[in-house]
Order: sequence, then structure tokens, then C-alpha cells
Amino acid sequence: MMRSMSRFRRERVSLERVLDLVPARAPRVEAVEDGEGLRLVIRRTPGFMGRALANVFTLPERKAFQLDRHGARVWRLCDGSTRVRDVVDAVARDEGWPRDRAAEAVVAFLATLSERRLVGFGEAA
Repeated sequence: MMRSMSRFRRERVSLERVLDLVPARAPRVEAVEDGEGLRLVIRRTPGFMGRALANVFTLPERKAFQLDRHGARVWRLCDGSTRVRDVVDAVARDEGWPRDRAAEAVVAFLATLSERRLVGFGEAA
């Protein structure tokens, strides 16, 4: 069962529990290579309210997010089988950062992706 990180934020979950979660990309997000980074494109599927507003306003069909090389690295590791702990270890190793700095950066980035509904979280198998 995939969940949003914002739910865990409200529950005041420990860092250890977050590190054991498994992030997975939202299926409606398309990733396009863009130099060193990635461009994430979401096709909008308007609901009732969106269709009603479309009669009055011009609504974009897509929404895009640009990720730098660090964000792209984390995004690629959000494969639905890699734990947050392993993503942190990979970032710390690849960037030469202390593990606590990598953990802070990765968890904050994943929280942002979750708030924008680009990733969800499940329990490790």
C-alpha cells in the first residue's frame, strides 16, 4: 500500500521508520532525460471540477518539474524496491557526504516529491 509522506509527517514518524520505507514513482509521471538532470512530466486528468473550470479557463494539459543531477539520482532509485536507507547510502557514497547530511537532504527531497504526489511510500518487504 503506497502512502504519501505528508501522512507520515502528521504522525511524527521517527527517522528510522522513514528510512525503512520504500519510495515508488507515481505511474502517471513520465521522466524525460534532459542533459544531466530529468524533466518529470505529469499529464493532467481533470475531474469534475477541472472539466467545469475548463469551460471558463484554459488549463494546462501537463505539469512539469525539472530535477538536477542529485534529484535525478534519487528519482531513479525510487523504483518500488529500494528502501530510503539504501537511497541515503548511495547518495552519501556517490557525493562523498556524511551520512546524516545525505539523510537530511534525501528525506527532505522525498517529502517534497510526496507533497507533489510524484512518489508514494510502502513498507519494506
